[in-house]
Amino acid sequence: MKPNILLIAYTIQLFIVRAIDVLPIEILFDVLFIQETNSVIYQASDDFNYRYSTLDTQGIITGTYSLNGIQDIQQNTRYFIIDNLLYLHYYWGVEYHTIDLNKMIAGQQGYLQTISYPTAAKPCDQPIRNEITHIVLDNQLFMNGNTYQILISFVNSINIVLVNMQYNLYLIEDYLTQVQTTNLIFQDIKSVKLNNPNHIDQLLISDISIITAYDYQIKAFRYFNVQNLTELQSTGEILPFVDYQTFLQHENIILIGTSQYTLTYISSLNKVIITKSPNTSQNSYTLRYYHIIYYAFSYVYQGSTQYLLNIKQFLNITCPPQFVLDSSKTNCICRPNSILQNQSCPCNTQYIDISGDCLPCPLYCNTCSSQITCSLCQTGYLLTVNGTCVSTCPLNFIQDLTKTNCICRLNSTLLNFQCPCNTGYIDVNDGCQQCPLNCDVCTSQAVCSQCSQNYYLTVQGTCVAACPQTFISDSTSKICVCGPNRTLQNQSCPCNTQYFDSNGNCLPCPQYCNTCSSQTICSLCQSGFLLAIDGTCVSTCPLTFIQDLTKTNCVCRLNSTLLNLQCPCNAGYIDVNGECQSCPSNCDVCTSQSVCSQCSQNYYLTVQGTCVSACPQTFIPDSTSKICVCGPNRTLQNQSCPCNTQYFDSNGNCLPCPQYCNTCSSQTICSLCQTGFLLAIDGTCVSTCPLTFIQDLTKTNCVCRLNSTLLNLQCPCNAGYIDVNGDCQSCPSNCDVCTSQSVCSQCSQNYYLTVQGTCVSACPQTFIPDSTSKICVCGSNRTLQNSQCPCNTGYIDVNSNCQQCPQSCDVCRSQSACSQCSQNYYLTVQGTCVSVCPQTFIPDSTSKICVCDSNRILLNQSCPCNTQYFDSNGNCLHCPQYCNTCTSQTICSVCQTGYLLTIDGTCVSTCPLNFIQDLTKTNCVCRLNSTLLNSQCPCNTGYIDLNGDCQSCPSNCDVCTSQAACSQCSQNYYLTVQQTCVSSCPQTFITDSTSKKCVCGANRTQKNNLCPCNSSYVDINGVCQPCSSNCIQCTSQTQCTVCQQNFYLTTDMTCVATCPLTFVVNANQTQCICDINRTLTNNKCPCSSGFIEINNICKQCPQNCNICSSQKTCTVCQAGYYLTVDDFCIQTCPLTFVGDSTKTKCVCDINRTLTNNLCLCNATFIEVGGICQPCPDLIFQKSI
Repeated sequence: MKPNILLIAYTIQLFIVRAIDVLPIEILFDVLFIQETNSVIYQASDDFNYRYSTLDTQGIITGTYSLNGIQDIQQNTRYFIIDNLLYLHYYWGVEYHTIDLNKMIAGQQGYLQTISYPTAAKPCDQPIRNEITHIVLDNQLFMNGNTYQILISFVNSINIVLVNMQYNLYLIEDYLTQVQTTNLIFQDIKSVKLNNPNHIDQLLISDISIITAYDYQIKAFRYFNVQNLTELQSTGEILPFVDYQTFLQHENIILIGTSQYTLTYISSLNKVIITKSPNTSQNSYTLRYYHIIYYAFSYVYQGSTQYLLNIKQFLNITCPPQFVLDSSKTNCICRPNSILQNQSCPCNTQYIDISGDCLPCPLYCNTCSSQITCSLCQTGYLLTVNGTCVSTCPLNFIQDLTKTNCICRLNSTLLNFQCPCNTGYIDVNDGCQQCPLNCDVCTSQAVCSQCSQNYYLTVQGTCVAACPQTFISDSTSKICVCGPNRTLQNQSCPCNTQYFDSNGNCLPCPQYCNTCSSQTICSLCQSGFLLAIDGTCVSTCPLTFIQDLTKTNCVCRLNSTLLNLQCPCNAGYIDVNGECQSCPSNCDVCTSQSVCSQCSQNYYLTVQGTCVSACPQTFIPDSTSKICVCGPNRTLQNQSCPCNTQYFDSNGNCLPCPQYCNTCSSQTICSLCQTGFLLAIDGTCVSTCPLTFIQDLTKTNCVCRLNSTLLNLQCPCNAGYIDVNGDCQSCPSNCDVCTSQSVCSQCSQNYYLTVQGTCVSACPQTFIPDSTSKICVCGSNRTLQNSQCPCNTGYIDVNSNCQQCPQSCDVCRSQSACSQCSQNYYLTVQGTCVSVCPQTFIPDSTSKICVCDSNRILLNQSCPCNTQYFDSNGNCLHCPQYCNTCTSQTICSVCQTGYLLTIDGTCVSTCPLNFIQDLTKTNCVCRLNSTLLNSQCPCNTGYIDLNGDCQSCPSNCDVCTSQAACSQCSQNYYLTVQQTCVSSCPQTFITDSTSKKCVCGANRTQKNNLCPCNSSYVDINGVCQPCSSNCIQCTSQTQCTVCQQNFYLTTDMTCVATCPLTFVVNANQTQCICDINRTLTNNKCPCSSGFIEINNICKQCPQNCNICSSQKTCTVCQAGYYLTVDDFCIQTCPLTFVGDSTKTKCVCDINRTLTNNLCLCNATFIEVGGICQPCPDLIFQKSI
């Protein structure tokens, strides 16, 4: 079936079609690919007209233009492009066409021109696939409207074919040749002989253009780097170009016939490695032509029909498992919601692989085993037993130790997805607390209602193996009940009246007793009797006892307490004639009514036998004995408490004296030290006197050392003394202050200090006394050096007086003869000092003497120049090297034989770079096409230095970096990113009048020699229009593909800050995707199959159900399941039911009718063995 042809008839000269409606397109006859502009010229099958289509790097048509006027494009049609002007040449044609690409793309008229060849000119006839062919006439080359003189060094008969225009590479006869074209001369630079070449092709490997040519002499293909014409080694397979007319290249893959080859270029080894692999194309198209540079589209045929086809459609690229094709359908990328790891694409966290797709796990889940069952929740969420993720565990569940799972609370067991408490435990505040010991069922943690086996329930709700005393076990009810002679009262079984419990038996009480605790101890007597303290019943109370107010018990007398069956007086009382009388005030125990022996609480006993709340001064209370005792650091003496030795009284407190002090008046001032310690001047006690002090004769105090006086608590030495190892030793004679016993620093009155530190009454020779400082100082014009006073520099000692040397002289032999001049002065032969040496002399910086120059000789106190030198302002300078005659050190006028005079006046054996010999072979002059400037010969404007010659730059170029790359164009021309010069910038570029360059237009940025629109813009008819709000990448102003940060792409290709209801943000935080258990349908997210929406949440339908009306009611089951009458889904219909004709529902079997969800046999039928059989005659079915 022929493809749908979407090209419409031409109504205007320029039109553009959408690429998605064009490829593959049916065409007629041959097609011409234009590699420089990634375009194609072809004849359409619908109207038989020729068209020019531009394509992007993915082989998508971006624009189509009419070429009405072109009659025939053949397989051997040749082309080339200069200044955006496309030249089309035909095999043996008489005319050629030019297409102004700028005008055509801009929609201007007149872009197609037809031009006749010059007389007798002809195109070359040697075919090289879709490459440029120039026109040759005799020994001239017609190219770009110009005629070039051909100067080829190795052949006479000329056949020229252009192989690569960027590097001026041509096939000239059997030679692959690199040429230069300057001054309208076509001349070879470098060539390689190919020996009867054939099958010449150009490949692109690792961005390096490589020429392949079959050499029939060696019967093998040879490979050459187009940039430098270097031959490359090849290893591995041999490409079978000889056996096939055409081939296809995609990136580094070569398709020839049914084979596929991979090419690898190793630049460091200058080698091409060729490996063979199976052809991955599954397409039935047959390859015919190809595109050299981009390899993005191809001309193929299928049967007798021809097509222009996107090469990616031909290759039919398929991806390995876990990979998918990208949007361009050219590269395998990881499937959605996955990440590349070790050459595979496992699903991202929060997704699961189901049939090769990464589908979302349940909400808040990181790892899951199905879309409804999670195995590991996200951080902050907990995994429940039914595989869901929650922020808080359900009732009766708790977090495990890892805080990732919900497990049954302690002392409970999982049952039907719940955690009821274990036997023997009760639910208390959502926790299982233990029942009383040995209890199976309890009503609280303290009260049991049913005991474990072999245990009995007490009245307190506890469980015991043996009932408590006074109770007996009831084997039927498993409860403890009261024993004989007992009655239950307040959860106990006391004995009846006049009985008491004895080892669990109720025995009779003593005589006259109603209630007792033993047979001898009564607790309540019968009427008319009194209960004595010993538990007997008496008619009269014993001694120290009296009747109580009820007249039923004997109690202690007043102010007494029971003790050992007696009633002694209470604390604070004393027995006086059988009655308890009070002790003194605040006294608990007394020996008489006036003398206390033990005071009451919060009172203390004084030495006088009284009780006080606060002890007298110098006494303190003893909390243990409750007696007033001496305070800390005090001792009792005559009923008072003075401070102990080594303490002093300070406002009633005994504070310690200073360390090692016996007697003191304060904590810092001692008056008498302890034995073995000395009293220092500051009132402290020390074991050794401080520095500058010594012991006194009593060896109890520290006093000043000899020859010193107390000053500010120190004992400095007296005047005329110095401290030497702690002793005050005398200074030198006549010295008041000294630094040592031999060196004085201040002399006594009428004495002067010498530099040796002694004191003299008269200063030594060369010194004089200074009356102010009292020091011996140097005399006039003298300076102290090494304890002496020699004359200063520039002076000489004459009879002990320092007389001045000659002017500018530091050292002199006499007052008129100098031997060493001052700095910046030089000694002349006359013994004087001068700052500038006399004419013909020069200064010697080492000796500071005026000497003859190295090129002069001393003669009669002058220094004339030597031979081969010239005098320059008094200096003898050498002429330049190899110079016979000169006027200065740099300018020669005549060179020696065999040397040439340069423009800067030097002599050289060979002219410098950019210069050549003149006709006399004695001078150097500028090379051709150059001009002298600053002693150099730079190439003229429009020329570039190549190997020392000035070669012409590209057309309309003033400054270039190579013959093919311009850096500054001529006036009215602009520099393109390809470093060519054009009068009009290409599409998407604009002219910069300042830099004279083609720069990107508004809202565009240069990338890979193109100017695509900036982020947030889209190209619409050549203008970058803004994308929709909050969008950074779009395909139109309304169709966004990537949103700004914090905005999310919706299904209608807009950007929102918050996803709509039923949508959530995806894991990459870029898109709105359907919430869990929802599926995208018509830009909405209804609940997925098997789920129903309840309060905006998709709840799961009953098991095996596709559509339901509630979580318990199914309406349509999954495939392979039947809907029952009670709205559930089962694989096999129950007995009496069968599947309906649609195999989706269970309906009543034959001869049955549904009644109350049952399928009962119809009337006149009876059920036999599960089948409804007709009733026999005279037998009727029972009523229903």
